Amino acid sequence: MRSIRRFMLLTLLLLLSLSAMITVFWTYLHSSHEVEEVFDASLVQNAKVLHGQVIAYRQRAALQELQRSVSLERLDQAPDDDDYHSGNANDPGHPYEYQVGFQAGSLDGELWVSTPPDFPVVERVEPGFMTVGEGDNRWRLYTLRNPELGIWVRSGHRMAVRDELTGQIAAKLLLPIVVVLPGLLLLLSLGIRRGLAPLETIRQSLASRRSDDLQPLPSERLPSELVPVVGSMNDLFARVASTLDRERRFTADAAHELRTPLAALRIHLEKLRLPETQSADLMCSIDRMERVVTQLLMLARIEPQRGKVPLKPLNLSQRCCSLVAELYPKALERGLSIEFEEGADLQVAGDETLLDILLRNLIENAIRYTCAEDVIRVRLSRESDRACIEVIDHGRGIAEADRQKVLERFYREGRQSVEGAGLGLSIVVLIVELHNGELRLEETPGGGLTVRVLLPGI
Repeated sequence: MRSIRRFMLLTLLLLLSLSAMITVFWTYLHSSHEVEEVFDASLVQNAKVLHGQVIAYRQRAALQELQRSVSLERLDQAPDDDDYHSGNANDPGHPYEYQVGFQAGSLDGELWVSTPPDFPVVERVEPGFMTVGEGDNRWRLYTLRNPELGIWVRSGHRMAVRDELTGQIAAKLLLPIVVVLPGLLLLLSLGIRRGLAPLETIRQSLASRRSDDLQPLPSERLPSELVPVVGSMNDLFARVASTLDRERRFTADAAHELRTPLAALRIHLEKLRLPETQSADLMCSIDRMERVVTQLLMLARIEPQRGKVPLKPLNLSQRCCSLVAELYPKALERGLSIEFEEGADLQVAGDETLLDILLRNLIENAIRYTCAEDVIRVRLSRESDRACIEVIDHGRGIAEADRQKVLERFYREGRQSVEGAGLGLSIVVLIVELHNGELRLEETPGGGLTVRVLLPGI
């Protein structure tokens, strides 16, 4: 699943890294150019200073003294310390002195002065800049010629010094970026999370809703980008609610209108006084249609109450006892008996009418589908902080693969031979949801079905 937050963070990381690399690369090139300019300028300046010294010492016939004054013979003893600041005339010098060189000679090929010992000797004396050597022994040279006096002077820098300085500049530019970038990404992550917080709020609001809750989402204090999205969702909720309301009204109106012709049909059938063998099937069909109509009306009355059912304390034991007594004659008609196993008085928060419908449907289903001369058990107990209602029969049962399907409306697979409409358990499911309970279908030991309803106790 694609994440907006991850996408934004990765995009920002890529852009920041790319911009940092471009900045460091550009700075490196620019710094390298500037370092070259500064070093080249120093070469020219050093060559001019040395030119003056060579002329002075030549006039005094003391060029050997000049060679001794610039000699780096004691450089091997120099400390390897970039922060060398002694300034003592007797100190052995600085290790970077090896990186700077001077030469002077006559135009007829005589070399007068050369330092340090590894400073390259180039036979051709061409004025201006040149780069000689390879690898770590590359030197940048500047040669100054004086044809009038017949002398030449050369100053040079080892290229490794320039490369090291440029690399240090780039490293010191890159180090703050490397240090700052994680902190910047953390702040960006927090900022993105805060910016996307309204989306998370909407997600949590939708995730915690019941499927039947179509109330509009609040649109106050939302970012301008989310206002049209929330508005469109609220419009969708309104259209869905309107559609469901029309369907409920249609179901209720159709069921109500069907009751009158069914009652008239029953009356006319009774007036015909047909033999029982001829009228039995018709009366069974009329009974089934009346049951379907009654349950449709029941659904039409219950569904709009989602989230609006007023719950009050009820004695569940008394309600079960009353319904068992009321339905016992119907069980006797099929040669069945009902046993009521009452535990301690159980109090639940519920609606009296809806709980009566729930219990009636469960017991009538057990009467309808259990085996003849069987015993139906209605058991009340307490499980932790919940009240448990169990209706146990020993009928055909329901295969585990079909237990979820029988909770759907009008599903009666394998039971077409038994009168019913396939709405009883769907009504039970709806009532259980309205009471924040739980419905379980389990197999009865020895065969049959056990329906367990768990309701919050008080």
